[in-house]
Formats: sequence, C-alpha cells, structure tokens
Amino acid sequence: MKGDHDDVLHFGNFIEAIRSGEKLKSEIEDGQKSTLLCHLGNIAWRTGHTINFDCEKNKVVGDKSASALWSRVYRHGWEPKV
Repeated sequence: MKGDHDDVLHFGNFIEAIRSGEKLKSEIEDGQKSTLLCHLGNIAWRTGHTINFDCEKNKVVGDKSASALWSRVYRHGWEPKV
C-alpha cells in the first residue's frame, strides 16, 4: 500500500462522507464484516465452544449461552435508535 495510513485520515473521511457525501475510501460494509468476525470469535472464546451463526437472520443459532452474549438489554431511554 502506498500513501498515508492512519486513523485521523480514515475518521476524517468518514465524517466528510456524512457531512458532504464525499466517497468513502473504505466501504463501511468491509468494516462491519471484520467487526462481526471479532464479535463472533469473542463469543466463541467466552463460551468455550464453536458457535453457529445464521448470516441471513443475523443471529446465533441453537445456543442460548452464545445468544445471550449476542445482544444486550439497555436501560429504558438508552436503547439505540436504528
């Protein structure tokens, strides 16, 4: 890879994309997939076993202990609005 690579440029590009519609230098879906794999790996490590994940339904399948780590309960009024 050539050129500057640091978080300041990456975050700046993201903010400019929100503000002005500037094209992202890295697609957000790539980051989402990378983050998803980290979360699933962490859940597998914490439960001590392999987990099954349905990508289409975006949920852990057939495992209550892993499912409990997949989401969280928010205090009233602090739920994320998506």
